[in-house]
Amino acid sequence: MTKSDTLPTYRSDVAFTPAVKAAQEARGSRAGYEKAMARHDWGDHVTSALEAFIAARDSFYLGTASADGRPYIQHRGGPKGFLKVLAERRLAFADYRGNRQYISVGNLSENDKAFLFLMDYPNRQRIKIWGRAEYVEGDSEVLERVADPDYDARPERAIVFHIEAWDANCPQHITPRYTVEELGQLPAERLEALVDHHESGAHGDDEQPEPRDGFRGPRLGFAGEVEEQQSACQAQRHDRRGAQRTCGKRPKPAYEQQDDAEPHDGVAKSIGLRHGSASSRDGLERSKPLVIYSAT
Repeated sequence: MTKSDTLPTYRSDVAFTPAVKAAQEARGSRAGYEKAMARHDWGDHVTSALEAFIAARDSFYLGTASADGRPYIQHRGGPKGFLKVLAERRLAFADYRGNRQYISVGNLSENDKAFLFLMDYPNRQRIKIWGRAEYVEGDSEVLERVADPDYDARPERAIVFHIEAWDANCPQHITPRYTVEELGQLPAERLEALVDHHESGAHGDDEQPEPRDGFRGPRLGFAGEVEEQQSACQAQRHDRRGAQRTCGKRPKPAYEQQDDAEPHDGVAKSIGLRHGSASSRDGLERSKPLVIYSAT
């Protein structure tokens, strides 16, 4: 019996292949990940927190590969919640007619291994989902479940994703970005403070303001346990001398919550005072790491 035959297996092995584990071992991080997985492995089904996270997304990235391993990433966008939870291990979304390149469809016809990458920029949260995917055509029940009733088109097919494992990363290196709709939900005082923060040039990983109110999303980690995720993440952050560094450090918010503040709906006017024309969102200056993007 070899050493590999006696080692435990984890759901994270879908990403931590033997080659990846060898790279971790050579660079000193394998032991930390082994301990983290022994405590709490990655998730393999949709939890209530993950379902809420998915329902709040208006875009994600789909990764596929050809039979010979040539990768392809495709952006998918739509109204919030267009990625549907069909079952605890099954997701799906509508595939409408587009540029008719059919790269993802072609890849899935010969290699069903796939990957979903979901970003929550205001909360600096990313979710990675490994699994297998298939395209479904001619199944009226599935197509009806994924179709958008407010969109004047019928889906050509549904892409159905079968979950094998999922994980949530720490917030390090994620620059917060906000839609105009999200900014419109902020009280005027907090919006002003957010603009001040970004104009100050404080854009480092350890200086991002913590999200508040309407930006607050579900906090996720390994299978929904953020404490386990942060612990594992911190265990792997070492400098060349072996000193541990903080992963995803969250500083004191740059603006404070005021429950009695009125919501501010003059987003374009307020931002326009400092960032270009108040009459056009497209006129916003974008010389700094961005605060705003349009959801349309």
